[in-house]
Amino acid sequence: MSADFRLRLCYAKAGRGSYLSHLEVLRALTRAIRRSGLPFAVTCGFNPHMRIALGPALGVGVGSDAEYLDVSLTEYVPANVALARLQAVQTAVLPFLRAGYVNGKDASLNAVLDLQRFRVRLLTIGITPLAGPRLGADGADRPDTDGDGTHSPILPAGFDIDVVGDARTDEGWHVAREGKASTRELSAECLAAGFAAVRSQEALSVSHKGKTKVFDPRLCIPNDVQVSRLEDTLEATFDLRISPQGSLRPDVLIQAVFAQLQLETPPYRLTRVGLFMTEQDGVRPPL
Repeated sequence: MSADFRLRLCYAKAGRGSYLSHLEVLRALTRAIRRSGLPFAVTCGFNPHMRIALGPALGVGVGSDAEYLDVSLTEYVPANVALARLQAVQTAVLPFLRAGYVNGKDASLNAVLDLQRFRVRLLTIGITPLAGPRLGADGADRPDTDGDGTHSPILPAGFDIDVVGDARTDEGWHVAREGKASTRELSAECLAAGFAAVRSQEALSVSHKGKTKVFDPRLCIPNDVQVSRLEDTLEATFDLRISPQGSLRPDVLIQAVFAQLQLETPPYRLTRVGLFMTEQDGVRPPL
């Protein structure tokens, strides 16, 4: 039986690479390893294929700064040499970043990774309240004070929206008129309050393909969400637990936050910035 050297690689999904599906990423990485000339191991059986395993899948359209894969080699190749050979044949959308060996008897990536970190950047902070009736804290319909078909959202005490242009205050919002439409600019404090409100809930129901799953946001979102303002946009960084029973998707969380604020979800760019494994002394990346 040939030796088995388990090489762990870190790569990114950059640019248009974020629009590759999990299967397309696997195929592209497999081709890159073949082009590099590394002595990869194959499975036994009627249809042998490369012994390679990727980490948790990402949704189409989500980029990543640090993804991981394990590939088994039949011969030892120094990690820096293997990385150089892979980088010589890599594509711009799936660049290889780091390489190192792990114990072949260790659990798989999907078995040990239990925390993922995301960064969401809003592409616009000019937002519109959801149309239709909105209920206040007392359950009563909040009035359409503007006459524009929208209703003032419910915000935590002390939070409002930053002023945009010539504005007037409307129940905690600052409104700038453009004909019959209204533009509202979201503040970092308000967005942070939206994340905090969702995180404090006891249950979050998600329906998908006719099935409903209930998550506990207090367990799924283990740490405080960090929100910051970057020139003309907002950026939030949050952690989500990875569970064999099912993990809360980041896009579902973002939609829940804006639903909590009773706002239409603005366009955004989502990136997974890290994958981590929990140990006794804290969390660390797998490489």
